[in-house]
This record gives sequence, structure tokens and C-alpha cells, in this order.
Amino acid sequence: LGDVYKRQGYEKAIEAVLSDYLQATVMESLVEVRSALEFLKKSGAGRGTLIPKNLRQVFSTPKLDPAGLLTPEEPSQDSMSSNFGFLGVATDFVRMPDEYAELLNGLLGNVLIVKDFESALSIWSVGDNYGILVTLDGEVVYPTGVVLGGSNVEGILQTRKQIEVLQKEVEEQEKKVGIAEDTR
Repeated sequence: LGDVYKRQGYEKAIEAVLSDYLQATVMESLVEVRSALEFLKKSGAGRGTLIPKNLRQVFSTPKLDPAGLLTPEEPSQDSMSSNFGFLGVATDFVRMPDEYAELLNGLLGNVLIVKDFESALSIWSVGDNYGILVTLDGEVVYPTGVVLGGSNVEGILQTRKQIEVLQKEVEEQEKKVGIAEDTR
């Protein structure tokens, strides 16, 4: 799952809510999952997270109230408006090949991305089932009120973003070296 495409600026939020799933192995079906589990047990190879592509959605889709209180806003807005800092449903910020649509919806379909922790608390305090709330800084507020947060080291998505930036920089430097060698 670490190969998902994500909109720039949302890596921390997506990584925080997917956490361990980012290193999971996606399999075609539960039959393949069963075979893999049997292999792990028999070989003593440890544990793994195995996800069937046809993941079942066991939650209700977050209620986006008809009064429009949770209409997505641009993350650049500084003021807290009537939408409580709601930026969108997490599935809007991640892309995967169409064959993984069920998987994507199963993992992120009940996750709302919000601007900050105050926004998450404002939405959570309304008391309706808005699903899991995750901030741009990676704090996660579950419907029960459990909060996952604090400082974290960079994870897979953030590291991949850095790698992409560094690869572009290397390409630019290689071009400069090539031009310098050509002018000798």
C-alpha cells in the first residue's frame, strides 16, 4: 500500500490513518490470505498484515450533514469557518488503480481529513458519526474519542516524497555537470 498516490501536503494525514497497513501485502482473495497465513505459521516466518483486495466495508459512511456544515474548504484558509476545518474525505486525496477501489474505500472511506486538532475536536464534539478524523499533522481522532498523536518520525509516504525531491535534484545536478563537461 505504500505505493499509493497522494496529493502533496496530505502525506502525514494519510500515513497516520493507514499506519501499519502501508507495509501490508495486498492479496487477491481471502483464499490467498489463508494460504499465506498457513505458510507464515508453518515456516515460523513471523507475522504479516495481509489484506484481500475485495476488502469488506464494515462501517457506515461518515454523515456529511445536509445543512452543509462540512463542506470542504481550502487548507490555506486561516480562519475556522462554519465547516469546522473539514478538508475532505480521505479517499479524495489518494489514488490507486481502479482494481483497488474496494480496498481504498474499505480503508479510507470513513476517514475525514481536517485542518488541525481544534477542527477535529469541533467536529467530534457535534456527536454525530463523522467517522475517523485525521489532521494534516497526523493526529487521529476515533469516533470513540480515542486520540492517536504526538511527534512521529517520517514514515514511508513522507520518505518517498523526500526521495522524489532528491532524485529531481540529482537529475538537475547531473545536467549541470553534463553542460560543464561539454563546455571544456
